[in-house]
Amino acid sequence: MLHNLLIISGRGSIVLFRKSLTKALNQAPNLVAGLLTAVIKLSTKHVGLPVSYLELEQFAISVVEDTAAHAEGAAQVLRCLCFHDVDDVRTPLYSKTQFGL
Repeated sequence: MLHNLLIISGRGSIVLFRKSLTKALNQAPNLVAGLLTAVIKLSTKHVGLPVSYLELEQFAISVVEDTAAHAEGAAQVLRCLCFHDVDDVRTPLYSKTQFGL
């Protein structure tokens, strides 16, 4: 189940859009956006790739970044943060044999 949806600016971690679909995760959106932006920047610095999925005890966070903006050298990058149940990603959307894995 999808709980929250945030769209933030990638550089400044400013919340541009917020939609709460349940009352389970009503936290201060600016604090959450700042924390996740720091985690993404840290992982990019040390690993070379941004975080795309975080799994916690009660929920998970999927992060989607506008990669086209990176390629074009845009000043602002948008990120979408989806807060959802952990069980939502445990059900595969595809079969590994489908892609020869």
